[in-house]
Amino acid sequence: MAYIELNSSKLQHNFRFLDDLFRREGIEWAVVTKLLCGHPAYLKEVLDLGVEEVCDSRLSNLKMIKKIRPEVQTVYIKPPAKRLVESIVRFADVSFNSETETIRMLSEEAGRQGKVHKVGLVQIPRNFSQSTGKELQAKLSQFEQEGVEGVVLDL
Repeated sequence: MAYIELNSSKLQHNFRFLDDLFRREGIEWAVVTKLLCGHPAYLKEVLDLGVEEVCDSRLSNLKMIKKIRPEVQTVYIKPPAKRLVESIVRFADVSFNSETETIRMLSEEAGRQGKVHKVGLVQIPRNFSQSTGKELQAKLSQFEQEGVEGVVLDL
């Protein structure tokens, strides 16, 4: 059976090194915790480093992070399945999306939960043009009034 051992001093050293490096360069970054499989002790160890944002592709892991440290921004890093929209809004502050229908559903659910849910837009088509981008931004801006904020174009 596979297992991992967490070396706290090495984790802290590596985190501080990367954090210092990225801050000097003006780069915002986040920690991906997928490998930790939602293990509470390991997640607490990471969160105690002062992490401000955590990314994961498993909702169960994000749920545990919110249980341990509700104020940490959580990011769901795989395209959400429509059937998971309620849980995504509940446990992820941000999600990456490629379909306007899913964004609409996230927006509606965020409204029901009284939350703001941020989205990152991914998988822009190759024939993407500046005018297409403006049209898309205009279309997506309607969701901002319904609980979705911060549409990001990742070109």
